[in-house]
Amino acid sequence: MPGLTKSEKERFEKFLASLPPERKKALYSRFRQMDDEERNEAIRKIMSKTGSGAPQKVQSPQKPKPRQGQPQGKPQQRPKTAPKVKPSSKPESGRKPVPKSQTPAKQTGKPVDRKPSEEVSKPKAAADTPAQKKPNFNRIVNVLTILVLIGCLFTLALTYLTNREDIDRLFVKEEPAATTETDATGDDTDVTAASSETGSGSDTETSASSTNDPAVPTPSPTDVPLKNDAPDLTGFSIVIDPMHQAETSETTESLMPDKEAFKASATAGGKGVKTGIAESELVLNYALCAKEYLEKCGAKVVLTRTVNDIDLSNQDRARIATSSDCDIYLRLEAKCADDPALTGVRVCIPEYSKSKTKDFSTGQDLCEAIAEAEGLENGGAATSMAYTGLNYATSVHAFQLNLGFLSNEIDEQILVDSGNIYEVAASLAEFCKTIK
Repeated sequence: MPGLTKSEKERFEKFLASLPPERKKALYSRFRQMDDEERNEAIRKIMSKTGSGAPQKVQSPQKPKPRQGQPQGKPQQRPKTAPKVKPSSKPESGRKPVPKSQTPAKQTGKPVDRKPSEEVSKPKAAADTPAQKKPNFNRIVNVLTILVLIGCLFTLALTYLTNREDIDRLFVKEEPAATTETDATGDDTDVTAASSETGSGSDTETSASSTNDPAVPTPSPTDVPLKNDAPDLTGFSIVIDPMHQAETSETTESLMPDKEAFKASATAGGKGVKTGIAESELVLNYALCAKEYLEKCGAKVVLTRTVNDIDLSNQDRARIATSSDCDIYLRLEAKCADDPALTGVRVCIPEYSKSKTKDFSTGQDLCEAIAEAEGLENGGAATSMAYTGLNYATSVHAFQLNLGFLSNEIDEQILVDSGNIYEVAASLAEFCKTIK
């Protein structure tokens, strides 16, 4: 009831509690048809008529007694010369002075309806009834809520205990995909064959890219056409490492030289959140397409692997690069992160690279070129020591290129597109031209 003072609200609530249900319902129906100002004025009039508007301490002595022979149901006329109650400056002995705020209001001369004493006494019992029920109801709700929570916790605990092995296995299996910084570099049993060949890997890459897996994107065309303005890369040497492999290796290896830290030799990587494509299969398609395009530009290209079903450690992949006297060593990945909002292209270089300053600047250029080709956010370059394949390749210009995030639906849609695979290959050729 906006517009009423706190004392007016309390007195009106006491008045409502004294009404029978029928009158209370009729009064509420009448108030709904009024605006706030009309309703407040009506409430004040009702309280003045019923005597609820005057303080109770002064109200009792002013109430006229009914005359003999006069019906009690009719309103009594107040005498014209009603005595005015004035606060005394000196309180009588045994009585406290009445504050000015509690002095009775001026009489309007209008008849005041008085309720019989029996009717006034009834509201107290009616008002006490809901006050006694409310705490009981709240207590019941609280008890039920606690019981429901205990039941949920018990159900979760029972479910975990009965399916403990399956739940643990599920989390262990998904861990490599969730950790975006796993150094998994893929697979390469045909490393020896890859390192011995001088660029004639078109036969092996055709068999590696052909697959019937519906989750795998459209493979790069067998005959990758050159653009009219394709650069001449004759004499340029590049080693491309499609990171990860079909299965995580059961063996471990040291993360970096002279450090007591060990990681899995190679991991399976993540999977697309929508298509379910394996990261190891996707980056292999990018590597195969880039190899063919770069070779047609005249470059010498070595892949660390050309198939997905392989077990090749990250240290072995790095050794292929360091023993080949290549111009650049490029590792390809498409991360899966815990945060699905992460997006864009990223480039990492080894923390302890011998040409760290130069490689950092080159990595920024690489990130900008690929981000522009894919139409994704440029996440920039950063140094890292979390990747085995980079930590063991500090003697060459090593770059780890994250093409995008398979954990992001928009990135994934771009990454699985065969046209995007081709554009990345052409962009890599232009990048190689700038550092040749």
